[in-house]
Amino acid sequence: MKPGRLRVYIGAATGVGATYAMLDEALRRKNRGTRITIGWVDSSSGANTLELLEKVTEGQVCPVTLDVESITSQRPDVVLVDDLGRRNGHTFHWVLVEELLKSGIDVIATLNMQHIASLSEPVTEILGAQPGGRVPDDFLSRASQIEIVDITPEAIQRRLAHGNVFPSNEHNPKDLEIFNSDSFAQLRLLMIQWMNWRRRTVSATSAQSSPHCPQIKQPIDWSTHHCPRARATE
Repeated sequence: MKPGRLRVYIGAATGVGATYAMLDEALRRKNRGTRITIGWVDSSSGANTLELLEKVTEGQVCPVTLDVESITSQRPDVVLVDDLGRRNGHTFHWVLVEELLKSGIDVIATLNMQHIASLSEPVTEILGAQPGGRVPDDFLSRASQIEIVDITPEAIQRRLAHGNVFPSNEHNPKDLEIFNSDSFAQLRLLMIQWMNWRRRTVSATSAQSSPHCPQIKQPIDWSTHHCPRARATE
């Protein structure tokens, strides 16, 4: 069976708009007749994202967990999976996405770059804490397309003020701290460095790899890259 294709939207932090970008792409495909199924989407997103989710789902209730068996029985064209680094029971979303891809189903997903396995050390240095779930670079190397969802600190502040990042009654104050420090700028730079490395590596191996499944043989050694710890804000 031909494996499904994986498309990933990557952001430097929760709330930058990766989920919105995923849903926007899903709605475009849905309008062209593609059968879209929600695997799992964060329901604590901002107002604009939830409005877009409503259009994609046409009012249907979104699953609480990512259920591979239920999805494969429906045989959709595309499945949406938010947050590849999220734990789902005893496993992680990226592991379940692998199963969906093996069954021939295309997946559009999002990823917080803090969960990329090869970036664990510099991310820990920047944030002062080790990130949670890790998504292997080898898994990401099989994505047919990875897109950065970037936003400036000034723009994210405006979106926060209008409630378009987190619902005002649900966000954790710690979720907002990152946007008020140097950490966000450092994470954005690290994300762009990782993407540039990926593109160079994919380009170098494209002649020997499938055009839809470029293989990256070795993850970058980020221990050779200096990422100064963010300064505390007053």
